[in-house]
Amino acid sequence: MINSPKDLKCDTRYLKFFRKWHRWPGVIMAFFFILWAISGIVMNHRKLASGLDINRKCLPKEYRYVNWNNAAVKSAVNIAKDSLLVYGNIGIWLTDTLFEHFSDFNAGFPEGIDNRKISSLLYTRKGNLYAGTLFGIYYTQYPYGKWERMELSSKDQRVQWLTEKDGKILILTRSGLFQSMDDPANFHAERLHLPPPVGYDNKAGLFRTIWVIHSGEIYGDIGRLIVDLVGLIVILLAITGTLHFSMPYALRWLKKRKRSLITASSTKRKSAKWHKKAGIWIFLFILVNAITGMFLRPPLLITIANARIGKIPWSVLDSPNPWEDKLRAIIYDEEIGGYLFGTSEGIYYADAELKGEMVAPPGQPPISVMGINIFEKSGSGRYMVGTFNGLYDWYPMEGFSRNHITGETPGKISTGSKPFGDQMASGYFETSNGREVYFDYNIGAVSLDAKGKFPAMPIKILENSPISWWNFALEVHTGRIFKYLIGDFYILIVPLMGIFGTLLVISGLVVWIKLYVRKNR
Repeated sequence: MINSPKDLKCDTRYLKFFRKWHRWPGVIMAFFFILWAISGIVMNHRKLASGLDINRKCLPKEYRYVNWNNAAVKSAVNIAKDSLLVYGNIGIWLTDTLFEHFSDFNAGFPEGIDNRKISSLLYTRKGNLYAGTLFGIYYTQYPYGKWERMELSSKDQRVQWLTEKDGKILILTRSGLFQSMDDPANFHAERLHLPPPVGYDNKAGLFRTIWVIHSGEIYGDIGRLIVDLVGLIVILLAITGTLHFSMPYALRWLKKRKRSLITASSTKRKSAKWHKKAGIWIFLFILVNAITGMFLRPPLLITIANARIGKIPWSVLDSPNPWEDKLRAIIYDEEIGGYLFGTSEGIYYADAELKGEMVAPPGQPPISVMGINIFEKSGSGRYMVGTFNGLYDWYPMEGFSRNHITGETPGKISTGSKPFGDQMASGYFETSNGREVYFDYNIGAVSLDAKGKFPAMPIKILENSPISWWNFALEVHTGRIFKYLIGDFYILIVPLMGIFGTLLVISGLVVWIKLYVRKNR
């Protein structure tokens, strides 16, 4: 309680300080907060936005395909002696072994590039073709090429990998393994029980925990809608705050010119009223969202990438499934009599009956937190593993791995290092005639043999490969869209936005409390 003029002067100075820290950063960053709110809402509804695309020509050059970069190709499947299907973020294209002619093989997929991003393509011994996508599994028969969606009885429809075992197809999603006879007319995917890894502690990754809190997914669709509402109110706060800030200048300008002040005065009052109310309503939500967002991108991501905490009760994390949102790739290998599962926490071996606990074989290559992109058997006792930390040959029986391109043995990766390396392996395939092609996310196609440079991307593929709204929203939300302006300093945008957001919320609350106390003193 203020008892003297000295106390009143101190209190006024204190109030002015927090007002300044609330007004100026708020006005400067208002536009960016609106961008972050809109992009966050779009990211929360990928399926809903999957039919909407943006021409890559409208974006900075980093987002345009050059030499099959930006994960354009993940792999290829040989379907005849002189034909293969190339697939990845560009969909599926039929080509010859010289890569001279390309034909669109995407008929049947829904409109929108997101609906034909292919994570895995399987050509079975019976001649059936299965495609794993972001939103389910599809089937066709070569050479007809009319894709039909198959029903997968799982809430998790994101198919990560497809493989074949004993006349059955194995379907790996991010959270489970399904099995069905290779008979599209009688397709029925049965869920298989996956045992936990040795020493399973029933904890969740801190990164995953922060992610679901930030998106609202922690409490399912209701949680997402709450975060969407918070995003809309943030937009309201940015607009009303900017209006309230600018109206005094507008009033002075109007007064000098002897114009009516009614509209400007009313706008100033109403914007101040709604800015205060909306800010108080969602103060805590904005604070949590700002703090969690900072830790989802480097450099702060590095501090939590490998941390684990207890599962939050009654949330989506509180699942008995030890592999919830962790599965990324699978190989069934008769030579070792079991499975190899690529996960977000490393590679694990499971016996053919999936009875015993899974074990992590020794000598694993460094696996990026961004996931496994290449996973295949490449010889007796040898496997190829590709992530954003490079492309490696792995020899689990001998307990070591080496870089497939340089031949070097990888050093120990520090937990404090960046989540990707100099070689960002996004795709790889070897044709029936022995041609070996590696795809780096940044530089694109690289021939690893002496058969010449890989052909350039055809115009018809470039014209039919836009970027989805969801991916564009992701680029905005992570700040990467500004890389062409500020270079690698873009990595600081998200942490700075989180700090500014936190300061704005706290300073705004302090100002409101001081004014409320003064008014009711």
